[in-house]
Amino acid sequence: MKKINIAIADDHRLITRSISKLLKESLLIGKVKEAYNGLELLKLLKTFKPQVILLDIEMPEMGGVEACKIIRKEYPHIKIIGLTQHTDDVPISQLVGSGAHSCINKHADPEFLFEVIENVFKSDFYVTDLMKNALRNTQQKEFRKAHYLPDVDINDQEKLILKYFCEEKNTKEIGELMHLSSKTIEYRRKRLFEKIGVKTTKGLVRYAVEKGYHL
Repeated sequence: MKKINIAIADDHRLITRSISKLLKESLLIGKVKEAYNGLELLKLLKTFKPQVILLDIEMPEMGGVEACKIIRKEYPHIKIIGLTQHTDDVPISQLVGSGAHSCINKHADPEFLFEVIENVFKSDFYVTDLMKNALRNTQQKEFRKAHYLPDVDINDQEKLILKYFCEEKNTKEIGELMHLSSKTIEYRRKRLFEKIGVKTTKGLVRYAVEKGYHL
């Protein structure tokens, strides 16, 4: 597997350097660069193009949510994993809504950190329990208003397809589980795009998590 280059942005230098040291000991990881706020991170990205960014939500000068929005617009190929030492629902939901691909607690085990990094790198979007809880607990009305997610008529079969996408299953695997052809699943995926008003499977996953179809 290709080694993953990573940028870390966190204003707590002890945490940043500890994570950096941990990552450099892994055969999975290539180069690791550090920044201490969102502005420093954006400056770093002009010369260093990581595949994955570990992004603290709360930082001075420019926090994770604002930095995430800019990075997703200017560097859409870079995967973003939010870091937080709290379990506050709103900032986590805001980060996910700004385009983050996953979010974990800084107190998580190192093995889980590597699991999330690898899955985000391979599969684009990795739903952690931290994200599930935050999105579920955030007031649905506020979340829909912020992200323009509509209420649409989703039947039971479509809900099941959305659930399987949240579990990172591809169309062939979903077809086998539902005793349908992969072409049928692909057709229904496109129909879900039209119904919900999104363009990617990641958009379907975000919608499913907000509505609770991932459970």
